[in-house]
Amino acid sequence: MIFGVMLFLWVELIGFDNAKSDYGVGEYLGRMVRKPEVVSLMLDDDRLFRTYKKFSPDEKLLPGNCAYGARPYNSERRRQEWTMGQLKGLAAELRKSGVQVFASFFCWQDVMPKDDAEMKEVTESLSAFVEDLGFDGFHGADGYAPPRYLLPSCADADRARIARERAGRYAANWRTIADALKAKGKKVWVNTCWTLDPYEALYRYGVDYRLLAKTGIDGFIVESSAAAREMLGWNFTKAPSIDKSTAMLMRLKAAVPDMPLVLLHGINDGNEQWSALRHTPSLTRSEALALGTLFRGDKRILDGYLACLADGIRAEEWRELDKAWTLPFAAAKAPLGARVVWSDAAFDREFDDCTVSHDASSYTLLYELLAHGAPLSGIVSVQEALSDQSYPIVLLNPGFFPKEELNALRNRKTRVNEIGRDARSRSPVTYVRRKDESAFPGMPETDSCYWKRPLSENMPPEVFFRHEAEAIQESMPFVCREPDMHFWGFEMADGRLAVFVRNEGDVYGDVLIRMKGCISDVRVHTDFPSLPVKTCLSGRIAPRDTMFISIGEHQWPFPCPRVE
Repeated sequence: MIFGVMLFLWVELIGFDNAKSDYGVGEYLGRMVRKPEVVSLMLDDDRLFRTYKKFSPDEKLLPGNCAYGARPYNSERRRQEWTMGQLKGLAAELRKSGVQVFASFFCWQDVMPKDDAEMKEVTESLSAFVEDLGFDGFHGADGYAPPRYLLPSCADADRARIARERAGRYAANWRTIADALKAKGKKVWVNTCWTLDPYEALYRYGVDYRLLAKTGIDGFIVESSAAAREMLGWNFTKAPSIDKSTAMLMRLKAAVPDMPLVLLHGINDGNEQWSALRHTPSLTRSEALALGTLFRGDKRILDGYLACLADGIRAEEWRELDKAWTLPFAAAKAPLGARVVWSDAAFDREFDDCTVSHDASSYTLLYELLAHGAPLSGIVSVQEALSDQSYPIVLLNPGFFPKEELNALRNRKTRVNEIGRDARSRSPVTYVRRKDESAFPGMPETDSCYWKRPLSENMPPEVFFRHEAEAIQESMPFVCREPDMHFWGFEMADGRLAVFVRNEGDVYGDVLIRMKGCISDVRVHTDFPSLPVKTCLSGRIAPRDTMFISIGEHQWPFPCPRVE
């Protein structure tokens, strides 16, 4: 691991060349700035392991195993016909290069196994396949994690119960898989539920990350794909996808604080015919910078990145990706400004209530605050917020916090921002009731893309979020008021302030950062601004791009006139 950043790759067999003695591994890894820790081979069609009984080197793989969707070619070669022996040889060559190799499949069936007997049969086949082919572990991908099936239609009052029952069964399935593979010394990493936070994963699909974290798996690969979602037109809210992914990732880490998290960074997909890496590189870079600078307590939320999908990437593209992945991991002390407080008890109470009331969940409140300019990049537990009272906090839907927790938090020495249900606010907020219509108009209940549509919730008016975001900005040592500009930062290990500003606009944006103290020098860490940044802290940011500068010898607040 370099710079504290783990690197995973998710790649199809079409990314390699079985006509070469090393299967093209040397050439493939040679393009990269540094070697990955893990290569997950995306074998797509799960019939390969479901029908597996005994290793036969000459057995031919299905076309869907050789390339996602059996696509006929990529930018480098036509799809080749692979055998089981060649697949085992590829895994051996990658391992010889010091890389761990995982197997991953898509489950295109409607459901995972429903009963213990079927689950045992599937697990035995998977375990034998992983062992015989020489894989180091299993990467649970779409259909296995997350499931492709929705919760059944039910009355609001029954939804919470059914969701929790499904979550228990789903976690039991994964415990069976993890137990079998861990007994053979194999690792198990699991994708999160599409791009969903803990609330929506449980509400929509019956997936409880907290239960999954106790099954013995080694870590979560966190689906974000924010740049791809924007480019594909899959964002159906005004809030940018990066802000939604930010809120999701903060809440996920708070729910499973001890689980390693690697970000599934959607850069490229030849079968689905999109390339965020090549068609919207600035937004792809911004996604990495935003999500790599989030904190749970005083530690970064992410442990690394997974490149999805990683075939046909040129050497110069790997260099740009590596820069975007490592820049956010500059040594840090803590995030700047206010921090969101997470409570497990509040989460469960909110889930039981909001599945019936349809009032906005704290996830929705958080991403709307971010979208309106709230510089929130840190989340803490109730215990952490009470043990360190040096920073302001944000309580979302405080009415769901247990009375003891809420009273203690309200009595902290520093500012408490309360937002949502039963909040102590400067002015009472009236929720706009949702229309009496299907939560997802036009979306069939069997559609696996159900996750794309926002929940239909009762919401505070937009002006409410703007005012609350401005109040949260007051806790920062700097402010940026320009439209479309989102800003946040952290204190670096050497005492400098790391300042990030993202331009959400579709044209170049001129930004002026107003400091609340004196500064002596400014360093530019991204390509832009390309001219020296003086103490007035102004710059021009490309559409959907992010500026990263650091400030030295700051004094805050207001010890002397600001130097222009």
